[in-house]
Amino acid sequence: HISGVGIRPCPKVTNEEIKIFKKEQDAAETKKSSSRSSVSVPLYATEGGEDPSKKIKTLAQAFNNMGRAEMDRRIGRFFFASSLPFNVARSPYWKDVATGLANCNLSGYVPPSSEKLKTVILAEEKANIEKLLEKKKFSWIQYGVSIVSDGWTDIQRRPLINFIAYSLDGPIFLKCVDASGEYKDAEYLKGLFIEVIKEVGEDNVVQLITDNAPVCQ
Repeated sequence: HISGVGIRPCPKVTNEEIKIFKKEQDAAETKKSSSRSSVSVPLYATEGGEDPSKKIKTLAQAFNNMGRAEMDRRIGRFFFASSLPFNVARSPYWKDVATGLANCNLSGYVPPSSEKLKTVILAEEKANIEKLLEKKKFSWIQYGVSIVSDGWTDIQRRPLINFIAYSLDGPIFLKCVDASGEYKDAEYLKGLFIEVIKEVGEDNVVQLITDNAPVCQ
C-alpha cells in the first residue's frame, strides 16, 4: 500500500517502489484529464437545447430579406427615375416579368436594349397577338359579330370614334378614327361603318350598336 491515502504504510514497500507507483498514478491522472478535454464542442453554441440548424436557417433568411429589400429599392428607383405611374405595378405582365426573373437561372442575363425592344421583340409580340386574334375571329363565322361604336374626346380635345367587334369569344378593338376637321353627320358615320363592315366581313355582322348621339338616331 502507498502511504498517505488513509491507511497505515506497509513496512515491506521500499521508497523506490513508492516512487514507481506514484509515477504510474500521475500518468493515469494525466491521461484521464486529456480524454475529458478532447470532448467535441458543437460548432454553434445552443441555448435551451435549440437546434443549430435553426440558427443557420435564421441567418440565411436574414440575408434573403436583405436581398429582397435591396431589390425593392432598385425597382422603386426604376419607377421613380422613369416617371412610371405606380399602377404599372398592378399589371399582370409586370408581375410575370418579376416571377420569371426570380425563378429562372439565367446567370449573366442582360435585359434587351431599346433598339431590340422596338424592332425584334415588338415584331414578335405583334405576330403573337395577331395569332391569338385569329382564333377569336374564327368565331365570327360561326356565331356572328356585333360592331360597337362610341364617340369621345381625349385630353387634347380631339373628337375620336372607337370601333369594337364583339362576339361570344370576347371583344376585339378594331380601330380609332380621329374625326378632327370632319363634319360628323350621318353620311360621314355611314362611310366609317361601311369600311368596318367590309373589314369584319359582311356575312358575319349581326348588328351595329352606337351611342345615343343625335346623329346616330
